[in-house]
Amino acid sequence: MARATVGVCIGLCVAISVAFITALVLERQGFTVSTASDGVEGLDALRRESFDVAVVDVMMPRMDGITFARKVREGSDLPIVLLTARDLPHDQLAGFQVGVDDYVTKPFDGEVLAARLRAVLRRVDT
Repeated sequence: MARATVGVCIGLCVAISVAFITALVLERQGFTVSTASDGVEGLDALRRESFDVAVVDVMMPRMDGITFARKVREGSDLPIVLLTARDLPHDQLAGFQVGVDDYVTKPFDGEVLAARLRAVLRRVDT
């Protein structure tokens, strides 16, 4: 598989270190990573750049991950993986109902996240 470009959109101030670590882990796993600090920046990045998949936190300032996914789905089939501390079934269903492709709860293992991204990308490539 060619080097995939991942947009990582993780927003909470506390999560800046999570965004950095997530980007670092994914880069070590062979992904090219671009980050945004919230959903608004993430949508702007999608207009400027081409991504193979988006990793999006549910809880972000200015625009939450569910709203981000809904807006992306209005004009794109870009694979979206939600990354969140919310692990209740209704939270997961909310993500899947707006069209996300996977839902990963924190804390997460970086290698498992990378494997899940590769699985999503394989489904898109077939």
